[in-house]
Amino acid sequence: MSDARRAVVMLHSVVPDRELDARLVPRPRQELGTEELRRFVHDARAAGWSIVGLSELLDTSGSGGHRLAVTFDDGYRDFADHALPVLRALDVPATLFVTTGYPDRTLLHVSLVVEDLVRSRAALRLRTPDGPRTVECHDPVDAATQVNRIIWEAGLDTATEILGDYREEWVDYGLTWEQLHEIARDPLTTIGGHTTSHPFLPALDPQACAAEIDGNRRRLRTELGVPVEHFAYPFGRHSDTVVQAVRRAGYAAAVTTEPRDVDARDALHVLPRFCAESGRPFAATVDG
Repeated sequence: MSDARRAVVMLHSVVPDRELDARLVPRPRQELGTEELRRFVHDARAAGWSIVGLSELLDTSGSGGHRLAVTFDDGYRDFADHALPVLRALDVPATLFVTTGYPDRTLLHVSLVVEDLVRSRAALRLRTPDGPRTVECHDPVDAATQVNRIIWEAGLDTATEILGDYREEWVDYGLTWEQLHEIARDPLTTIGGHTTSHPFLPALDPQACAAEIDGNRRRLRTELGVPVEHFAYPFGRHSDTVVQAVRRAGYAAAVTTEPRDVDARDALHVLPRFCAESGRPFAATVDG
């Protein structure tokens, strides 16, 4: 079939649809409702796409027809609570790219923790790299936007320090190692790497970059006892140095966030990937 297509789609978080409506700061590129996920899968299959694992998608000796691989980034707890039950019910294979700082509890799922904090107080005291700072929370939407911006500019790995005054109130929105052990045993799920602390890899020196990539893969393989053959670049960003580090770490393939089909001419370590967004149906995702 000469016009057969291959595509990879990226998701992050899957939550009950009602939770999407309650967000202070909507995150359409981060979250999908459970019913949206069901419709996405139904529409893909109705359009003639087979949903396959990432390794099968990359196997060019396979059968013809449109093939789609579904991937999830970071390792949100709701993958176990909401996404995996849907995937199992619909027999959908998926790759879960795990940032190990989340199950190690050295990172926070920042936007969710910030939203909890600004809803519950009049002001937030932040320990920023430039010194103490207070953000008023009378307008929770504005406050959440400000705090998220401060943390993103300082780096995700600074969030635990910036929000350190509220450590006892943090909710862990990431998967635990116990949950990951169960997920890794599921025949529908493949574990992939996504660095230790989710940094902007092109900005790191070569040694730090290699440590993020290689350390993440070794941690996953040691802890879970499963092959870890695929990698997702944080923020989809890479450079020649970063790609070489991914190859040296032993990954067979890596995905970006360039939104287009996989082409036979694509290098295996810079594969494109569409982003599934809340409110955007399957056809618009892969054709828009």
